Amino acid sequence: MILTLSVLYSVRDFGPTHMGFATVYCDKCGSQILGSELEKGNAATRGDKYFCPECAPSLPPEAPGAHPDRKGSTKFRKPSESGRNTDIIRNLQAMGGSRGGTTRVTSAPPPAPGGLTSGAKAGIAIGGVVVLAVIVFAVSQMGGSGGGSGGGSRGGTGSDPERAKASYEQAESLRGKGSARAWLDAAQKAKRDSEGTEYSDKSVALVRDAQAALEQEEKTEKIAGELRRVSAEARAADDPMNYETSFRDLLSRARRDAPTLVDQIQAALNDVTDMALHKMLDKVDMSLSSTPAGYRRVKEGLAEVASRAASAGPAGKVVAEQVAKKIKEADDKFGASVEAAYAEFEKRILQMLQDLKVDEADRAIDMFVKDYAGTAVEAKAKALKEKVAAKKKDFDNSWMDVVEADWKKDLGDMKLTFDGKEMRFAVDGPEGPAVETETDRSRHISFAKADANWKDYNVDFEVYLEEHGGSIMIRCDGPNPHVLNFIPPNAKGEGLPKGQWIKLGLTIVGAKLKISVGGNIGPEYDSPSVNGTFQFVGYKGSKFRVRNVRVRRLR
Repeated sequence: MILTLSVLYSVRDFGPTHMGFATVYCDKCGSQILGSELEKGNAATRGDKYFCPECAPSLPPEAPGAHPDRKGSTKFRKPSESGRNTDIIRNLQAMGGSRGGTTRVTSAPPPAPGGLTSGAKAGIAIGGVVVLAVIVFAVSQMGGSGGGSGGGSRGGTGSDPERAKASYEQAESLRGKGSARAWLDAAQKAKRDSEGTEYSDKSVALVRDAQAALEQEEKTEKIAGELRRVSAEARAADDPMNYETSFRDLLSRARRDAPTLVDQIQAALNDVTDMALHKMLDKVDMSLSSTPAGYRRVKEGLAEVASRAASAGPAGKVVAEQVAKKIKEADDKFGASVEAAYAEFEKRILQMLQDLKVDEADRAIDMFVKDYAGTAVEAKAKALKEKVAAKKKDFDNSWMDVVEADWKKDLGDMKLTFDGKEMRFAVDGPEGPAVETETDRSRHISFAKADANWKDYNVDFEVYLEEHGGSIMIRCDGPNPHVLNFIPPNAKGEGLPKGQWIKLGLTIVGAKLKISVGGNIGPEYDSPSVNGTFQFVGYKGSKFRVRNVRVRRLR
């Protein structure tokens, strides 16, 4: 009798603080949740709601510490909360219902001291028996009228096999079609409708499949959204290939989480790669192909695009074919321009030879042969080079080394000594004369083999400044000879360093004078001089040396 009273007590007053678990139902699908499922953590709670083991995995994570006192809590539903059963029937089912679960019960609290008499106790016991008999009778009546044989093996009431079948077949028909969310909703409805029928286990399995499909659908949509974003950014970028790594990452994730997107991502990567290669190809200016320098730039640009296309694999196939056509186009354009280019170049070389710019012509022909190697004019260019080389050889052999006997001396008080091809000049005088402003050029030596008929010629020599320098005068026989001072650095920073040999070269042709210092050709100067030989001049305080003087008459 005490056991019976404990059951009644728990049915009436069982609450969250009691050591047992009351029967509760899933707030999502309506399925019964056993106390053992809550104890083991298979079922879940969110606030005052409960979720069965099938629905719990689809819940979002709960914030840590949201319900620190929730562990072991239960919920007792009032009859108005569900139309399925009364509270008493539910608790009885929890004690020996369809899922084989049990509800913990406790003994009734002991009577307080000085409580009921033995007669009262006997009356209560008899009353308990009567109540229990009534409950058992009510349950038996519900089992008979509610249909469902086998003692309610699925714990459901009012089971309708036809409805269960229709719901299951409807949910199964959505497999792999349309939205996974719609499929899951239909599967959960089938699960509720099929409790207590032969479709119950099938519906539970269907719910699991639909949940897995929904998870897969959500992963796929997330990757698809990232693909749309990356594709848009890549297409707007100056260099779309900067996004190649992002596409590769999406491919890796899709192979793992969204296989249906792999082909789509690969196609997007191929499109972006093709667009990037076309951008590179469009930047190659084919109009430059008619000149050697431009042709080299075009070929280098096309080679870079071809390399990128080859590394892109199938995505670069179209561009690779276009590059091959562009290379042929550049070759044809350059080849068509070489005849005209050679005709113009030949005129320029002949003019150089006429102007006695033999060294310049020699350097120019070497560059032309290099630029047009392998073309139709290569043979012509080499023949022209031989002509220029012969002229240069004759030109080089026309140099004349100047020795002591070749000089006419008008020294005055200037001291001059010879040591082979070296001459030493020295003039006594005050320290630091302003050589630039000197007008007394009476102290000089003149190249005696030149006369008034000399107009255009070269003079090379080396000079060494010890104290103060001197000058060299060009075309001294005519009016307005050209004077070139070689002096130590002055206040303006002009001049040559002292204490070292410096090579100087002078070329006078027509009204132009060109000077080279240390083998480096400087700018041209206008010269009013007309004709005649050249002289070295000393001034008061001058002290310098000159050696290896040579001269070449041009005309």
